[in-house]
Amino acid sequence: KGCNMAAQKRGMYDCPFCRTPVAEANDYMKLAMIQKRVAKKDPDAFYHLGTKYVHGELGLQKDVQRAVKLWTEAAELGSIDA
Repeated sequence: KGCNMAAQKRGMYDCPFCRTPVAEANDYMKLAMIQKRVAKKDPDAFYHLGTKYVHGELGLQKDVQRAVKLWTEAAELGSIDA
């Protein structure tokens, strides 16, 4: 997270996974980017997707149970945030 915070302080708001400028990505593209990282077993992507489910963001239905499952997987993969 330190790298992301430092980048944001410099005005860089790219996707932390692929560095695609977030302003250029719509919800569908953002979700696809996250799902691509989930498929590669990225623990931060699991955590991030869980957060999207719990808040019902990126066109996803709110699903707390799905979020908890994703956060559990993120923790098992080594996410310190999960």
